[in-house]
Amino acid sequence: MNNCGEWTSASEIVRRVQAHNKRISGKRGDKNSILDAIRNLADDDYLEFQKDKNRHEYMRNDKADSELKFSSIMKGFEDIQKIQLDEINTDKIILKGLFMVFMLQTNLYF
Repeated sequence: MNNCGEWTSASEIVRRVQAHNKRISGKRGDKNSILDAIRNLADDDYLEFQKDKNRHEYMRNDKADSELKFSSIMKGFEDIQKIQLDEINTDKIILKGLFMVFMLQTNLYF
């Protein structure tokens, strides 16, 4: 995509992707797969879409996430972190318990 945020036709994007793929792997890539990927990016709001007559044009979406979306992402990270910390603490308690049982058993036999 253009760095300056200009509208680019789908066929131009496909041409650029195929040229890039050819340089990297020696194969151009399937046009339909590339178009599907472009549509998926537009559906996920990474690209803006406009239709000019029969021509589909796309532009990179440079809008920042809203504060609400950012807060929900951070909440998700915090929830995952809490779950992982709880698992670590549980493992520590289990290890301490096993160590105490081992110590008791060794003291009883010796």
